[in-house]
Amino acid sequence: MAKVLLPEDAPSDVAMWANLFTDSTRSGWTGSPTQTLTPGQWTTLVWDMRDVDWKAGDVLVGIQIGAEGGDYQGKIYVDDVELFTN
Repeated sequence: MAKVLLPEDAPSDVAMWANLFTDSTRSGWTGSPTQTLTPGQWTTLVWDMRDVDWKAGDVLVGIQIGAEGGDYQGKIYVDDVELFTN
C-alpha cells in the first residue's frame, strides 16, 4: 500500500497515473492495476501480492508513476508506504 499525491496546481491537460510493481527473479515483472491521479487528492494504491511467486530474500517493490498526453515536471508526493503479510 502507498499513498500518492499530485499537487493541486498540476496541469489538467496531462493524465497522470500510478501503480505498484515488483520484479522477482522467479515471477518477472508484475504490476498492480494503474490508478488515475487527481490533482489535489491523495490516491491510495493497494495490491494483494499473495499470488506473486516470491523467493526467500527476494523482495523488490516499487511505485511507477507516468504521464500520458504530455510531460509533467513537478512534485509528486508519496507517503504511508506499507508492505505486510497476513
